[in-house]
Amino acid sequence: MEKQDVKLRVALILLSVAAVLGSSACRKKPDQATPSLSVSEVFEIKDPGQFSNEMGFRLVTKAGEDGFKKLNAHEQVVAAIWELEAEVNNGGFDQYFLNSSGDHAAQALTALEAVGAPKFAALLRQAMSPFPDGRFSPNRNERMKQKEALPASVGKLWSDLDGQFYQYPDNLSQLVLDYCLKNREAFK
Repeated sequence: MEKQDVKLRVALILLSVAAVLGSSACRKKPDQATPSLSVSEVFEIKDPGQFSNEMGFRLVTKAGEDGFKKLNAHEQVVAAIWELEAEVNNGGFDQYFLNSSGDHAAQALTALEAVGAPKFAALLRQAMSPFPDGRFSPNRNERMKQKEALPASVGKLWSDLDGQFYQYPDNLSQLVLDYCLKNREAFK
Protein backbone atom coordinates (compact mmCIF):
# COMPACT_ATOMS: atom_id res chain seq x y z
CA MET A 1 0.00 0.00 0.00
CA GLU A 2 1.35 3.44 -0.91
CA LYS A 3 2.43 5.69 1.97
CA GLN A 4 -0.08 8.36 0.92
CA ASP A 5 -2.88 5.74 0.88
CA VAL A 6 -1.93 4.63 4.39
CA LYS A 7 -2.03 8.24 5.64
CA LEU A 8 -5.45 8.77 4.06
CA ARG A 9 -6.72 5.49 5.54
CA VAL A 10 -5.47 6.43 9.00
CA ALA A 11 -7.09 9.87 8.71
CA LEU A 12 -10.45 8.34 7.73
CA ILE A 13 -10.27 5.88 10.60
CA LEU A 14 -9.35 8.55 13.13
CA LEU A 15 -12.27 10.70 12.03
CA SER A 16 -14.61 7.77 12.51
CA VAL A 17 -13.06 6.91 15.86
CA ALA A 18 -13.63 10.49 16.96
CA ALA A 19 -17.25 10.27 15.84
CA VAL A 20 -17.92 6.92 17.52
CA LEU A 21 -15.63 6.82 20.53
CA GLY A 22 -14.80 10.48 21.05
CA SER A 23 -18.02 11.22 22.81
CA SER A 24 -18.58 9.42 26.08
CA ALA A 25 -22.27 9.68 25.34
CA CYS A 26 -21.92 7.64 22.16
CA ARG A 27 -21.79 4.22 23.84
CA LYS A 28 -24.65 5.16 26.12
CA LYS A 29 -26.77 6.82 23.44
CA PRO A 30 -25.85 5.34 20.06
CA ASP A 31 -28.46 7.51 18.35
CA GLN A 32 -26.15 10.52 18.88
CA ALA A 33 -23.57 9.07 16.49
CA THR A 34 -25.33 7.57 13.53
CA PRO A 35 -23.94 6.62 10.15
CA SER A 36 -25.05 8.94 7.39
CA LEU A 37 -25.12 6.20 4.74
CA SER A 38 -27.50 3.30 4.41
CA VAL A 39 -26.11 -0.21 3.90
CA SER A 40 -27.03 -0.09 0.22
CA GLU A 41 -25.22 3.25 -0.13
CA VAL A 42 -22.14 1.80 1.58
CA PHE A 43 -22.14 -1.06 -0.93
CA GLU A 44 -22.05 1.54 -3.74
CA ILE A 45 -18.67 2.84 -2.50
CA LYS A 46 -15.91 1.67 -4.83
CA ASP A 47 -12.85 2.80 -2.81
CA PRO A 48 -11.89 -0.13 -0.51
CA GLY A 49 -10.58 2.13 2.28
CA GLN A 50 -13.69 4.29 2.36
CA PHE A 51 -15.95 1.23 2.09
CA SER A 52 -14.20 -0.58 4.96
CA ASN A 53 -14.30 2.49 7.14
CA GLU A 54 -17.97 3.28 6.46
CA MET A 55 -19.08 -0.33 6.97
CA GLY A 56 -17.05 -0.70 10.16
CA PHE A 57 -18.38 2.59 11.55
CA ARG A 58 -21.92 1.53 10.71
CA LEU A 59 -21.56 -1.83 12.47
CA VAL A 60 -19.83 -0.53 15.60
CA THR A 61 -22.52 2.11 15.90
CA LYS A 62 -25.22 -0.55 15.40
CA ALA A 63 -23.62 -2.68 18.14
CA GLY A 64 -23.77 0.22 20.61
CA GLU A 65 -23.22 -0.51 24.27
CA ASP A 66 -24.36 -4.12 23.89
CA GLY A 67 -21.07 -5.06 22.29
CA PHE A 68 -21.49 -7.44 19.39
CA LYS A 69 -24.74 -9.06 20.59
CA LYS A 70 -26.79 -7.17 17.99
CA LEU A 71 -24.52 -8.22 15.13
CA ASN A 72 -24.59 -11.43 13.14
CA ALA A 73 -21.38 -13.43 12.64
CA HIS A 74 -20.40 -11.69 9.38
CA GLU A 75 -21.04 -8.25 10.84
CA GLN A 76 -18.92 -9.18 13.87
CA VAL A 77 -16.00 -9.98 11.58
CA VAL A 78 -16.02 -6.49 10.07
CA ALA A 79 -16.70 -4.72 13.38
CA ALA A 80 -13.86 -6.55 15.16
CA ILE A 81 -11.40 -5.62 12.40
CA TRP A 82 -12.59 -2.01 12.38
CA GLU A 83 -12.16 -1.68 16.15
CA LEU A 84 -8.68 -3.22 16.01
CA GLU A 85 -7.59 -1.02 13.13
CA ALA A 86 -9.06 2.15 14.65
CA GLU A 87 -7.52 1.62 18.09
CA VAL A 88 -4.08 0.52 16.92
CA ASN A 89 -3.88 3.39 14.43
CA ASN A 90 -4.94 5.81 17.16
CA GLY A 91 -2.72 4.61 20.02
CA GLY A 92 -1.13 1.27 19.28
CA PHE A 93 -1.68 -2.17 20.75
CA ASP A 94 -1.29 -0.74 24.25
CA GLN A 95 -4.39 1.41 23.70
CA TYR A 96 -6.24 -1.45 22.02
CA PHE A 97 -5.82 -3.72 25.04
CA LEU A 98 -6.56 -0.85 27.43
CA ASN A 99 -9.88 0.11 25.87
CA SER A 100 -13.11 -1.84 25.59
CA SER A 101 -12.31 -2.68 21.96
CA GLY A 102 -9.74 -5.10 23.36
CA ASP A 103 -12.66 -7.15 24.71
CA HIS A 104 -13.00 -8.40 21.14
CA ALA A 105 -9.33 -9.24 20.45
CA ALA A 106 -9.97 -12.98 20.17
CA GLN A 107 -12.78 -12.25 17.71
CA ALA A 108 -10.51 -9.87 15.81
CA LEU A 109 -7.91 -12.62 15.43
CA THR A 110 -10.52 -14.99 14.01
CA ALA A 111 -11.89 -12.17 11.84
CA LEU A 112 -8.48 -11.41 10.33
CA GLU A 113 -8.10 -15.07 9.43
CA ALA A 114 -11.65 -15.14 8.00
CA VAL A 115 -10.96 -12.28 5.57
CA GLY A 116 -7.56 -13.67 4.57
CA ALA A 117 -5.20 -11.30 6.42
CA PRO A 118 -2.57 -13.71 7.79
CA LYS A 119 0.10 -11.06 8.37
CA PHE A 120 -2.23 -8.89 10.44
CA ALA A 121 -3.37 -12.01 12.31
CA ALA A 122 0.26 -12.85 13.09
CA LEU A 123 0.83 -9.32 14.45
CA LEU A 124 -2.22 -9.54 16.70
CA ARG A 125 -1.20 -13.02 17.86
CA GLN A 126 2.26 -11.67 18.77
CA ALA A 127 0.68 -8.70 20.58
CA MET A 128 -1.48 -11.10 22.61
CA SER A 129 1.43 -13.44 23.42
CA PRO A 130 2.73 -11.63 26.56
CA PHE A 131 -0.52 -12.33 28.40
CA PRO A 132 -0.46 -15.53 30.49
CA ASP A 133 -0.54 -18.47 28.08
CA GLY A 134 -1.24 -15.99 25.26
CA ARG A 135 -4.72 -15.56 26.69
CA PHE A 136 -6.17 -12.48 28.24
CA SER A 137 -9.46 -11.70 29.81
CA PRO A 138 -12.17 -10.35 27.53
CA ASN A 139 -13.27 -8.43 30.64
CA ARG A 140 -11.59 -5.03 30.62
CA ASN A 141 -11.09 -4.80 34.40
CA GLU A 142 -9.51 -8.24 34.58
CA ARG A 143 -7.39 -7.49 31.52
CA MET A 144 -6.09 -4.33 33.23
CA LYS A 145 -4.90 -6.45 36.16
CA GLN A 146 -3.21 -8.85 33.74
CA LYS A 147 -1.67 -5.94 31.84
CA GLU A 148 -0.25 -4.39 35.02
CA ALA A 149 1.51 -7.68 35.80
CA LEU A 150 3.29 -7.78 32.43
CA PRO A 151 7.00 -6.91 32.29
CA ALA A 152 8.01 -3.44 31.08
CA SER A 153 9.58 -5.01 27.98
CA VAL A 154 6.09 -5.63 26.61
CA GLY A 155 5.83 -1.92 25.82
CA LYS A 156 8.79 -2.22 23.44
CA LEU A 157 7.30 -5.32 21.81
CA TRP A 158 3.96 -3.58 21.26
CA SER A 159 5.69 -0.49 19.91
CA ASP A 160 7.61 -2.62 17.40
CA LEU A 161 4.40 -4.41 16.40
CA ASP A 162 2.64 -1.04 16.02
CA GLY A 163 5.25 -0.04 13.45
CA GLN A 164 4.69 -3.24 11.52
CA PHE A 165 0.91 -2.78 11.72
CA TYR A 166 1.19 0.74 10.27
CA GLN A 167 2.93 -0.72 7.21
CA TYR A 168 -0.30 -2.57 6.30
CA PRO A 169 1.28 -5.93 5.46
CA ASP A 170 -2.03 -7.19 4.04
CA ASN A 171 -4.38 -5.11 1.90
CA LEU A 172 -6.93 -5.05 4.71
CA SER A 173 -9.37 -2.63 3.08
CA GLN A 174 -9.63 -4.73 -0.07
CA LEU A 175 -9.95 -7.92 1.97
CA VAL A 176 -12.80 -6.45 4.03
CA LEU A 177 -14.53 -5.19 0.88
CA ASP A 178 -14.20 -8.60 -0.79
CA TYR A 179 -15.50 -10.34 2.34
CA CYS A 180 -18.53 -8.05 2.52
CA LEU A 181 -19.30 -8.45 -1.18
CA LYS A 182 -19.07 -12.22 -0.87
CA ASN A 183 -21.45 -12.16 2.12
CA ARG A 184 -23.56 -9.17 1.09
CA GLU A 185 -26.86 -10.69 2.19
CA ALA A 186 -25.60 -10.79 5.80
CA PHE A 187 -25.23 -7.01 6.05
CA LYS A 188 -28.42 -5.21 6.96
